[in-house]
Amino acid sequence: MMPSGFDSWLILPEPNQSARPGTVLVMTSGEAVTLGSIFGEDRSPFQMDLFFFRWYDATNAEGDPVTVKLYYRYPACQHVFQKEREVARGLAHPGVVRTIGEGSFEGCPFLVYEHLAGGTLRYWLLKQGSLPGSGVLSVARQIAEVLDFMHARGILHSDVQPGNVWLDPDPEGRAALAEFGVTKAEYEVADLELPLAEGGYAYAAPEQLFNCQATGLGADIYNFGIMLYELIAGAAAWSSLRDLSRLKEDGPDIRNCRKEVSERLALQLARTLRLDPEARPATAGAALEGVEEEIAALRPAPTANQAGPRSWRNFLLGRSQGC
Repeated sequence: MMPSGFDSWLILPEPNQSARPGTVLVMTSGEAVTLGSIFGEDRSPFQMDLFFFRWYDATNAEGDPVTVKLYYRYPACQHVFQKEREVARGLAHPGVVRTIGEGSFEGCPFLVYEHLAGGTLRYWLLKQGSLPGSGVLSVARQIAEVLDFMHARGILHSDVQPGNVWLDPDPEGRAALAEFGVTKAEYEVADLELPLAEGGYAYAAPEQLFNCQATGLGADIYNFGIMLYELIAGAAAWSSLRDLSRLKEDGPDIRNCRKEVSERLALQLARTLRLDPEARPATAGAALEGVEEEIAALRPAPTANQAGPRSWRNFLLGRSQGC
């Protein structure tokens, strides 16, 4: 009998110890990919030894780079796999990381994606530091465009954050959104089989934390605003999950972090972080209206802020550094 609710996440998954560099996976199409090194993983924020899936660098039969997402073998991960496969197939847009194929390896489902050589935006921020204003604007425009594309079809991404944005090596090149396993229709009852994982709580809208059964498109706008705040400020708006003020009040003024940010940009960004979803911009694109030139003119965030809440463990434990 399949466990229900959060109980399913208390059952330790069965990791696939056979999946290591050099392992060959065969897709349902018959095409093969060869695993390289692990470059990312997602785990439960409440059980640090409970992994949901792992990302691998890989190559196809022609030697071209691809990316493999290998899920763990237990019911909730099967659920995520099915949803991600279905949603990704139906979203043909340059701002969506393209799915190449799928398969199963020793009972563990996997998806094969195109390769973006710049890695994730989270990786860029950790390893390279802040983006210049032109890079922030480039990423923001592209993610806003794909969010509006999804919203026009009634689909919420539900987990917009730097770890789910993939980049070309040039941060002003292509940016694309990944991770569609927790998407849902607007105002669809939240699926308690799918709690937020790696980093998601740091970017979640108040209604996602407090009233997870009735989230609308405004939740993605809030997620987008928190990410944009971090790109501009060099630190996240909320320093800890323990800071319950995020459930009771609007987001902070970014000028607390960067005094040189103009009033117009600060006020526009503040609109995305309203406690009331109806008070937020109607679209992600609208969140950038009238302030694109001001974003492009910004210098990279000061390096003193680079130790901001980029670690989701620190965020959950209240150890993150703010401005």
